[in-house]
Amino acid sequence: MNKNNFIFALVFILIFVSGLPFKILAQEVTLEAPADSSSAPEPAGEDIGNPPTEEISTPLPVESQPDSSAEVQLEMTITTPPTGVTTGEVLGDNTTLSATAGAGLEQASTETATFDSSTDESTSTGTGSGASSGSTPESIDDSSSAMPVPGIKVSWEMAGRYEDLTGQDDLIDVGAQFNAPGVWGATSTYSVCAIATDSGQTIDSGIYANVYYPNKKAFGGFPETQPDLPGGGSSEKPDFGASGCGAKIGDKVQMNQLNQIEGYRLFCETIKNNNNSLPTFSILPGSSDTYTYNEICDPDGELIKETANVYCTDQVLNFQDPAGDYKVKIITLDSAGAESNFSENYFTYLSLTAYEVDFSNVSYGGVTENVEQFLDGDTDFGTESLPTVRNIGNTRLNMGIRQNDMMLGISGGVWNVSYKTRVGKGEGDWTSYVPTEHVYLEDILDLGSLAEMDFAILVKNFPSEAQDFAGALTLDAQPALFRACVADGTARDSSTSSE
Repeated sequence: MNKNNFIFALVFILIFVSGLPFKILAQEVTLEAPADSSSAPEPAGEDIGNPPTEEISTPLPVESQPDSSAEVQLEMTITTPPTGVTTGEVLGDNTTLSATAGAGLEQASTETATFDSSTDESTSTGTGSGASSGSTPESIDDSSSAMPVPGIKVSWEMAGRYEDLTGQDDLIDVGAQFNAPGVWGATSTYSVCAIATDSGQTIDSGIYANVYYPNKKAFGGFPETQPDLPGGGSSEKPDFGASGCGAKIGDKVQMNQLNQIEGYRLFCETIKNNNNSLPTFSILPGSSDTYTYNEICDPDGELIKETANVYCTDQVLNFQDPAGDYKVKIITLDSAGAESNFSENYFTYLSLTAYEVDFSNVSYGGVTENVEQFLDGDTDFGTESLPTVRNIGNTRLNMGIRQNDMMLGISGGVWNVSYKTRVGKGEGDWTSYVPTEHVYLEDILDLGSLAEMDFAILVKNFPSEAQDFAGALTLDAQPALFRACVADGTARDSSTSSE
């Protein structure tokens, strides 16, 4: 039978680490803070666990008769696997993930958008100078911190708008931790609050909040003198960024005073009773002790006597803001506009490694034996026939891939088919692999970025008998190192930075 009649159906199953073909939020897996003070996601190219989530059995060898003249139409169709959620067990630097069917989860209707939750390099919660519990995150340079002075007794961050008075965050750890939305273009609102008293120093010009990006983590385009290098992104050959690195986010924002009842109920009831490790208490003047709930909330406490008040303001985290520990500095201004008092604390933006694709099938078109066939993607998200992937998490990531042999088998101990895939357009970004082999692709998908995905197939021998063929393709991702800060002293000599 003419090999033009062979129809190859590759069941294109989009399975991330979570095993999801749909845009379903997965359960987040967190890691204990490693001993390394500058811990970060595992470098690209290192397997952090067992990413393939579907068992693919190797078919029995099928001996083939070579025929270099035949062209075969290779079509890939999609079948929809069950929805699922990610569960995981964390052991040191290794994460074991498994996919389970999700009961009652709704399926996506048209676009096969996919979603994956992965591990943070650290979920340690830091507190600023004067904290009553916890410690400053090891990744944060605290050498410039000054001791809080009377005026600001306690500060905290909480999920949602301050008008909602939630008093909540997303983990039970000390301090505040917030989940990333995992949706392209989305933002998450959180509020910054503090309790302040004049302590004999009138707060004439208000209370303000400044928020700062995590230290030692850069993002955005690379500096002009430090371009990305082929194969970069490792600790030995880092990619550098032009933004972040502890910089202040926008201008200071004035905080709004809550009325007495709202302020008391928020702090002395909701937070004290349900989330009492959330706030960071300042140090008492002339003492190593800190303020306490009793001093503020007792019947003769300052909120009841209205010698102190609760102040709050809303802030926003973008979906692509880097995961890590954010510093919040709250200041008071005197009548001359000079900073008179301040307090610092930290909250954690929990790590989420997640991606999304716009294609539900892949068609290589006509395939001729021993002739490599390519399928190019594009950077227009939504064109299903031209594959695109985008990063919807708050870590950089490397895409992973594995395919089976589509029942093409083995001849003389060698697979009859091989594959190549890349993210982006760089000629050096192609990664080659054989059936059942799992590989991570070379090019790193940056925060808030999208790129084309290109595929290639080479069939060396077709089976001698006509039949339909089916296979599976599995996608996943692992977090990659963040861009490095030039100011950290690790910048390359610009004379060696050209590609």
